[in-house]
Amino acid sequence: MKKIVLLAFTFSGICMAFSQKPTGNALETEQLAAPRPNAKLAPNPASNKVEITLSGFEPGLIRIQLVDAMGNILRDDKRLLYSGDESLMLMFNAKPGIYFVCIRQHQHKLRKRLVLL
Repeated sequence: MKKIVLLAFTFSGICMAFSQKPTGNALETEQLAAPRPNAKLAPNPASNKVEITLSGFEPGLIRIQLVDAMGNILRDDKRLLYSGDESLMLMFNAKPGIYFVCIRQHQHKLRKRLVLL
């Protein structure tokens, strides 16, 4: 923790000090500075495969689920990310309709809508 102290001397010899206390703790500051995870699906609408472009994730395992409009999980995969910004290909065989791609890693959860033709 850094503390900023400003000392000012006047001609009369009086010393004044102003202090600025840091706000928040280091963990809050680090979380605010970290990029928020994001995902983009292309193409959307799709037919049988979609490219998922991930950004802001941590290296490690992520969980990708394909969920239909009724909440049924059609596909549940675990993928390994080597860096936080990667592109993954997801192939599936599902009927045309509206689906959701759910991406989870630790406390981060994303849900993107996917239209299948």
